[in-house]
Amino acid sequence: MRPAGAAGAPHVAGSSGPTSEGVVVTLVPGATVWPGCILLRLRTAAGKTVVLVVLPDSMSPGDFRALSVAVRSLAQDARDEATKIL
Repeated sequence: MRPAGAAGAPHVAGSSGPTSEGVVVTLVPGATVWPGCILLRLRTAAGKTVVLVVLPDSMSPGDFRALSVAVRSLAQDARDEATKIL
């Protein structure tokens, strides 16, 4: 991140300006993981659902792999929970 007001400072989608503080989101079911791209479905506190595209070159290879494994693990846990017989 660059200091507030720096040239080329990142812009947070749905914010009022490039130096906005950001938005708190929750990961919701429906994420997609491919070797070259991760699509995360996120819900804001206001209830809006957005999709965040994460490309491998947006973070270190180790972090991309860790995110991929975490998302797949969460998806598997959700599938396991949905198929439990009471």
